[in-house]
Formats: sequence, structure tokens, C-alpha cells
Amino acid sequence: MPRQLLNEKYRPTSFDEYVFQNEETKRKIMKWVNEKEIPNILLSGKQGCGKSTCWKILVNEMDLDPNDVKIVNASIQNKIDDIRELYDWVKRSSFSSFKVVILEEMNRFRDDAAKALLDLTETYSDTVRFIGTTNYTESIIPPLLSRFQHIHFDEMNEDAIVEHIADILDAENITFNDENDVLSHIDLYGSDLRKIINSIDEHTDENNVLWPVSSSSTMGVDAEEWLALWKSKGDLDIDAALRISKSVDQSNFEHFYQIMYENHHKFPDAASGIVLVSKYLDRAYRCASHPLHLDACLYEVFVL
Repeated sequence: MPRQLLNEKYRPTSFDEYVFQNEETKRKIMKWVNEKEIPNILLSGKQGCGKSTCWKILVNEMDLDPNDVKIVNASIQNKIDDIRELYDWVKRSSFSSFKVVILEEMNRFRDDAAKALLDLTETYSDTVRFIGTTNYTESIIPPLLSRFQHIHFDEMNEDAIVEHIADILDAENITFNDENDVLSHIDLYGSDLRKIINSIDEHTDENNVLWPVSSSSTMGVDAEEWLALWKSKGDLDIDAALRISKSVDQSNFEHFYQIMYENHHKFPDAASGIVLVSKYLDRAYRCASHPLHLDACLYEVFVL
């Protein structure tokens, strides 16, 4: 039987185990838990910061019947027809005091679907609560955004992260030669607790000894090298960009396009480049191959 991944083994199942980013967030969430009542909530922040884990624990603490919780992933369920189906579900009788709809990747709803969702939150405000997650709040239409209490997961409490990692190392009997070997994983991934734990899992050898990680070991895995390239001085190295683009996928493509937009001064023609990036980002939500799609964008902006 394969060994259970550390990230899954130590995923928090209660708020006693959860790593809160700060005391203010903890007080707010625990108030909802104690009252067994929640408003509409939007959880925002980059990947791995604990958004999904937070809503899973929160919903569990509400003691809801499983039939009264529905998950909608806007990465694939983002059209007006998907909202119509949601209307049918919320109208049914509930087994609990209220229903909860989870809106994963809420920023990916198309405009007509987002407007219909706004009407849904208003019409069923007495019987349904909505919890959304997003990496990019700016992509959510303002009227819908105003219907949610917003919790942004920015920089987590570093002391809490260190303590959580220390507990995992102790429980797994993982040893290390120097405390800096442990801190190298935390320093590299910051508030992304999932990546920290995965990195520790990856760099623990057969003798259960943890080795340090360097930034070079993550090159090509996700967007760190992409960011460094666009932040570098001088013109964009298009060959390097085409090489790094092979690491774009469904989970990180928005970040790749966001970085291009934020550094549009590198475009040969800034105005036309921004227009093209916007068009390609919109199409990226539906494309079959993200590396191919991003390469096409790079060629059209810099080469053609």
C-alpha cells in the first residue's frame, strides 16, 4: 500500500489544527462557528493559503446535512445554464436550517452567469449561504462582490507555520542536520503551506532525513521562474519565455497572464499587447492545452 502524502495526512480537519493567518481572522471565523451561522463569505488569496481547507472545516462545523451542501467549480461550471441548475437545487426543501453553496474559483463565472448568481444570492438570502473562493477578486463583478464578507489570505503567521511544520516533523520522526534546512522550505514558499509540506515530503530521504531546498529546484514547476524572467532588466528573452511556458497548467495559468499584464512595459507595443493578453486569457478558460495557448500568445505579442 503506497505511503500517504504528508500534505493529505496532515490536512487540518478542525480549527484546532488549522493555521490561521492572524488573530482577527480567527476571531471572525470562530464567532461564526460558535453561533452556528455564517454570512455569504468570499475567501481570497493565492494557491495553498488554506482557502478550501477553511471552508471545508467551516461547513462541517455548521452541522449541516450533506444533502444541503452543493459545490460548484466555476472552472468548468461557469455558464448561465449552470446557474439555472443551481436555481433548481436551492428551491428544494432543506434538511438543515440553511443550505450552503460553495463557489470554487468564483472569478471564472462568465458575465451573464455572474449576474444571474447575483440575483440568486438576493432572492434566497434567507435560506441559502454562499462561500466563494478566488485568487483574483478583481475579476468578480462589483455588485456580486458586495454581497460577500471578504476574508483575504495574505501573509500567514510565520510562527504558526513554523510550529505546524515542527509538529509534522516530530510526528513523522523526520530529522535534519540544521534548522536552516527546514527554514529553506518555508522561506522558498512563504505562506503556501501546501507547497511547504510537499517540498518537505519530496526532500526527505530514505533514512528519514530532511535536506534543504534551493530556488533552482523549483524552476519549471510553476510560476516563480516566469516571474523572475518578467522582472529582469532589459527586453524579454522570448526563447526563455517559451521554455518556461511549458510549466503552465490549469492550476496556474491565470498567474502567468497576470504577470504578463503587470509587466506590459516589456511588450513591443504595450497597447496592442494588453489587448492580446486579455483575449488569450479569456480563451484560456476554455482551451485544451495551456502551454500551446500561451505559446501562441507569446508569438503573437512578440514575434508575428
